[in-house]
Amino acid sequence: MKRIIIYLLTAISLFLVGCEVERFAPMQTLQADRASLMAPGIGASYTISVSSNTAWKASLTEEGWVSCDIEEFVGSTSVNIVFDANEGDARSCELVLSSEDGSLTGSVTLRQASKTEDGLISIAQMRSHEAEGEYVFTSSSKIRGFVTTAPEGNNFYPDSFAMQDGFGSDAAGITVTLVDANPDFVRGDEVEVELQGAVLERNDDGVLVLTPAKAPVRTETTMITVEPMVVKMPSLAAGEYESMYVSVYNLQPLEEFIGATLNDGVFMENSRGSKTFVKIFEGSLLTDATCPAGSGSVTGIAGPSATGERDAFIIPTAVSDLVFESVRFDILTGGVTSFPYVLSLYSDNGASESNEPKYIDYEVIPYSPASKFIDAYFYDKDRSTDVSLYVHAAGRTEDEIRSSLYWGNNMGYDCIPAKSFVTRSSAAGEYPGQAYYLLTMPLKSDFVRAGETFSVAFYIYNTNWAIRDWKLEYSLDMNNWYGYDEASGMGEGVIEFMPGGNYTLYNVKFTSHSAIDASDILYLRLTPFGKRACISPTSIATGWGSDVRLSVGMLVCPHVARPSEAPQNTIWHHTFDSLTEGSDYLMGDRLGLFDNLNGPLISTWNAQQRNGLSGINVAMRPGYAQVGYAEYGTDGLSAKSYKGTLQTPALEKVTGNVVNLSFKAMAFKSSRLNRKNMNSKLPETGPDATEIEIEILDGGYIVELEGETIPEVSKLAVSGLPVSEFKTFNLKVSGVTPQTKISFKSAEKGDFARWFIDDIIVTE
Repeated sequence: MKRIIIYLLTAISLFLVGCEVERFAPMQTLQADRASLMAPGIGASYTISVSSNTAWKASLTEEGWVSCDIEEFVGSTSVNIVFDANEGDARSCELVLSSEDGSLTGSVTLRQASKTEDGLISIAQMRSHEAEGEYVFTSSSKIRGFVTTAPEGNNFYPDSFAMQDGFGSDAAGITVTLVDANPDFVRGDEVEVELQGAVLERNDDGVLVLTPAKAPVRTETTMITVEPMVVKMPSLAAGEYESMYVSVYNLQPLEEFIGATLNDGVFMENSRGSKTFVKIFEGSLLTDATCPAGSGSVTGIAGPSATGERDAFIIPTAVSDLVFESVRFDILTGGVTSFPYVLSLYSDNGASESNEPKYIDYEVIPYSPASKFIDAYFYDKDRSTDVSLYVHAAGRTEDEIRSSLYWGNNMGYDCIPAKSFVTRSSAAGEYPGQAYYLLTMPLKSDFVRAGETFSVAFYIYNTNWAIRDWKLEYSLDMNNWYGYDEASGMGEGVIEFMPGGNYTLYNVKFTSHSAIDASDILYLRLTPFGKRACISPTSIATGWGSDVRLSVGMLVCPHVARPSEAPQNTIWHHTFDSLTEGSDYLMGDRLGLFDNLNGPLISTWNAQQRNGLSGINVAMRPGYAQVGYAEYGTDGLSAKSYKGTLQTPALEKVTGNVVNLSFKAMAFKSSRLNRKNMNSKLPETGPDATEIEIEILDGGYIVELEGETIPEVSKLAVSGLPVSEFKTFNLKVSGVTPQTKISFKSAEKGDFARWFIDDIIVTE
């Protein structure tokens, strides 16, 4: 029997050796969806689809004027190719695709025309001839640009199309009318127009029109996807983007047009009450469309400047150019005129049962079991600002949301106890929609220019099982939001809540994408995302029933210098006008606990901001400096105080031995001390020290204070600093040399010694 078993095993093993298992692997593929691209001289971006089932690499045979966003990848994806503007000769290179093992290769030829080809001029240069009246071109010049009208809507001037040769500036568009041919160009085609014999003149609507003698032609350029430029109503009315493809957001039809057909056009208004006309041509596909009731955006070709009887207008070229999916809004006529601005939750009383905010009014919309939301609106009592804060909180039951949405706090953290905020991922199948805080802030003064920065500060109290990750975003039209991008994990405005039971200050800094000026409404939205819990990064929160309280208010501070006239005939001076960050203490108790919010310490100031100054524990305030600062604990009660010293540079320009010194000073007093119901454990017992110390270093002594002669001293205590305004102090110093410096110090006595200094002036 054993022998038989051995024979059987041997046979089986021989069978297995003789019958190897055949393995099938798919054939590797690597294929681009096109063989070549031709880019325009002005630059453009394109997407190439790469189909593959393996690992592959992408590289360019030239660099510096073209780039791609993929170097290595596995599988299929899209490669974005970006061409810079070409100021030189036509050029080309190859996008090389190769599998990881080198067995597959392929390429896409990338070519680009020249922006400065002989005879080629810009549309802006061509438009400049309008100053000469009706103009007929005699030279052999030409223009190129991309078609921006969509012929399918038939809503444009007959036998005409709009084109532009730039997508980031004004004066880049023109309307072209043909004499004998109906244009068959589509949006995204690049066309070339010969100017010899062409006529440039304005039509009955005031639009500058080019009528060429010879029919325009398509170029070899690969079609692009044309995106509209987002513009503001004042720019539209000024005609800055005439004949260009634009979008205007935050619009709604005037009430008399709602429900009627678009017919030959309707008027729209923005939330400032500025109006524009949406022009509809007879016989277009938009004529019979119904005018929407809500608010939204209009995309189309911009008209000329609004003058005399003519209103600003925009020409949509398809029904899809009208997107009105949001609710109607109220017209805002007010606005904020000075900054920093704070929507203050401050209460004189400070008792939770009083619910008596000093600077706001509010109303609460009752909880809706159907929507799972409670809504509340908080308004600045100074109704001239038109500022409001909208709170949209969620709860599966009414018990998970507070019915009273204002809470005075005897530690000074007056708050909106809105309770739970949920996200799609945290609330899973019960997700009712996005919960958030939204601040609406109309402006009546310029805020920041493009590229400048501003900050938004607020306190939050939260429980352990609240959602940990939040983002603050800003917008000027409630459609385009700037800040943190969840998809890429990049951008400004992302914050991470501390573990629960803390009062935490968050101060978020933004770089403005465009100018924010007196015609704008600034929207700030604070929203949770994800489902991480505050208690730890690895814990999961649903958001339901958690407690997220916006406390103290929302402080908005543009980082803009405040220039003032420099004193004449000085040896050295500092007006501190270049300091921009922090809260303005002079706003008083409206700031609440924001009164302690200073900007960066002197070690981070730039050379202009320092102007030779040095110091320890010296911080920035908008337009002046703070000497000494305090850090509050997250328990709302404890605090740590840091005393400061500020020192001038050497008085190198001095020619005599006597100088006059003047400076402005003011002491700090916490807003919490003014409250009727104050927690007995607060560390402050009164104003900070109202005395400071002046010391003359490296030669010199003080001989006079406020016009009164005093015994010669190198160090002097100056008292009587007020706590609600700056006071100017005047001293005379004798025995000075070019090496003399002046030091300003916090008082030694007292736990808290925060004070402010401005306009230091040294004269002979």
